[in-house]
Order: sequence, then C-alpha cells, then structure tokens
Amino acid sequence: MAENSHRIIVKHLQLLIFDAEVRHSKWPKFDKVPAGEYEYIDVICERGTSHADRLIEDIDFRSQFEIARPTKSYIDLTACLAVIFVGSAEKLSQVLRILGEEAKLSLKNNKMYVSPWRSLSYMRCKWLYPLGRSKNQTRVTNQGPLGNVQRGAHTRSTGNWTLQLDVLKMYCSSSLSR
Repeated sequence: MAENSHRIIVKHLQLLIFDAEVRHSKWPKFDKVPAGEYEYIDVICERGTSHADRLIEDIDFRSQFEIARPTKSYIDLTACLAVIFVGSAEKLSQVLRILGEEAKLSLKNNKMYVSPWRSLSYMRCKWLYPLGRSKNQTRVTNQGPLGNVQRGAHTRSTGNWTLQLDVLKMYCSSSLSR
C-alpha cells in the first residue's frame, strides 16, 4: 500500500510543480548496522536560483518507532510525532536522536536488548543514507499553483519557499485523508 501511496503523492506533487521523487534508500551491512532498505518521498524546494532545500516526506513515520513494551515516557514522546513527517534532513536528524535515546532507555528499563534496527545508526540510514537523485527524471512542463516550471532543469525560482512548504504539507495531509 505504501509503495502505491508514495507514487500517487509524488505524481500529484509533480503536477503541483514540486521536484519530487520516490527514494529507495539501500545500504550495506557495516559495523553493527545490518543491511537494509527503505522507501520515502524526497522533495527539492528551490529558493532562488542558487539555493535549494531538501525535504523528506514519510507517510508512515510514527509507526517506524513502535517498540515492544514501551515506557510511559516513550509512549508520550511518540504520541507527539506526526503520522506523516515533512521536514528537512536536519530536523529529521534531531528527531531521530531524541527518539533513539528514549527508545534505548525504554528498552533497557524493561531489561530488553536494543536490536540493531532500533539503533540510531540504522534509523539514520533509512532516511539519511547518502545517495544521489536519479539522473533520468522525466522533463515535464506544467502550469500549477506555483507558476510555470520546467522539471529537471533546476532553474526555477518561485520566490516564496514558505509557500512551497505550506502547500506541500497541506497536500500531504489532505491526499491521505481521502
């Protein structure tokens, strides 16, 4: 289901003139981190001609932090999480650090082993593992609520990055509630 949802959301974001794509992060085993893969949505919002911000969107974010026998403090912390995450890599990194520490405490308080896939390193690999954007993006010219933009050229300037973020959050919330 998530795979189809990702593709539907990306298609609609592209129609709204966002540089969006489904990302498949895949990493090899290293140190104590097991190999793995994960899928999420990656959006580039450009601010002017020389600066762009990367936004990560995960439509099943909160469920990634479910653990067995959580403490009350961990339950309270995860209850504050949005079901859908839309934010920068820096913001996500901060959230992961906080949740990783609290998950470790919760598991240790219950005398449970912290599995490798609950480690901060593993969680970072899901969304923050370094990989480039695909080179074979389709060029499409569309007229949408943010203006006329040629995709793939990376030359657009909407002049209002905050508007882009607000539209993105609004779209993600409304498209999944249908």
